[in-house]
Amino acid sequence: MKKILLSIVILITLVLAGDKNPFIINPFIDFSYDVSGNNSYDYLNDYTSEARNGTNLSFGANIYRKPLYFQVQVANYLNYLRNDGDFFGIIKLGMNDEIYKNGYFDMNFSYTDNLSKYIHYSAYSGSVGYYQLFMPIDTLASGYFSSGINLGFVSHAYGARYWNDLGWYQYYYSANYTEMFIIAEFAWINKYVRPYIAFGLQNMANNDYYPRNSGFFSIGIQAHLNSVFPYLSSNQSKMTYYKHDNYRWIYVFADKPNIYIYPESKIQAKVTLISNKGYDITTSIPQYQNGWNVWVEPSGLIDNKYEYLFYESSKIRYNPTKIGWSLPASDLWQILPQKMIEYGFNEKEIKDFVDYWQIHLTRSEYYDVTPVINRTVDKEFKLIIDPKPTSVLRVWFYINPTNCKNNLKPPSIPKFVRKGYTVVEWGVLLNR
Repeated sequence: MKKILLSIVILITLVLAGDKNPFIINPFIDFSYDVSGNNSYDYLNDYTSEARNGTNLSFGANIYRKPLYFQVQVANYLNYLRNDGDFFGIIKLGMNDEIYKNGYFDMNFSYTDNLSKYIHYSAYSGSVGYYQLFMPIDTLASGYFSSGINLGFVSHAYGARYWNDLGWYQYYYSANYTEMFIIAEFAWINKYVRPYIAFGLQNMANNDYYPRNSGFFSIGIQAHLNSVFPYLSSNQSKMTYYKHDNYRWIYVFADKPNIYIYPESKIQAKVTLISNKGYDITTSIPQYQNGWNVWVEPSGLIDNKYEYLFYESSKIRYNPTKIGWSLPASDLWQILPQKMIEYGFNEKEIKDFVDYWQIHLTRSEYYDVTPVINRTVDKEFKLIIDPKPTSVLRVWFYINPTNCKNNLKPPSIPKFVRKGYTVVEWGVLLNR
């Protein structure tokens, strides 16, 4: 389907670019470097920001007959080629007209679809903008400076669909959210090129998995075959697909997180877990009753009886990524304990992990292992301890049994130093 869409866009661009066409046709190609604080990997790791940060290639055509225009575009093509990601088809209908000398008003609506076979993403968006063109400057080859501002919204929808003998199971899981954005843009434009810088702010109210507010920055150059008028920005189109990267929610369980507490002297500690998403604690030792009130020795012994606090949770919504390690079963229990040493766990904590999961882990030929650390774990269950510890390490491992080795990018491992009153936690998010 993607190849068909790409062929259609190229064909329309070539046909409509002819001299005898009654419309103004402007085929274009846009290359940029984009950075956004809203990205799907930010939810999973403190130390990766790769979902939409990087080079971006888009191409398509604007078809204009004053004051209306129609745009077809293929976007995010480099990510599709390099990372087996999605490219996106975008269609846009808008109105662009000069409202006074060299001042242009733009209003548009667009629809975006990734047309993936299994993971379906779509978005509707609308925006309004104003762009001011300045007089030509001879030293810049009769180009024009421009500045503008664009305000809009995007309604995103994600879902999964699986194939069986009976047909599609569409939206086995799904997620929907709406964001508002504002973008300012500065550019120099002439007949064939438009270098630009754009920056703005995205607001994602009522969404737990992305920052409520985050910035956007893009620097790039657009090349086109015909006159750039009407003046059209492509940066608002990026908002429709910017945070999508093989978005695939699954439900997993938080299995056997263990919390180890090492105060500098014997203390009475109040330990509380808070879930903003309504996750329930299904099992706990000792029994969790709106928290644990326990006495803890410097050795880590709790109430003269327990070596750690144990709990398990109901289903957690999780988005797998291509960050982690793909390990054969024969190497799992040599490599994973070594990674735990690098994260900062001690010998006893690692032994507890290995002793339990060697027995309880689903048998498989390979395992994909993704670390989820500290503030990302806090987004699922915030850990509050009174008195407050000096240093805290929380690492959950998402483990997915597979029948083949997958191409995963190893994560950076942040350095953790045990200093003073220390709390550490390990757990597993198991894909069953």
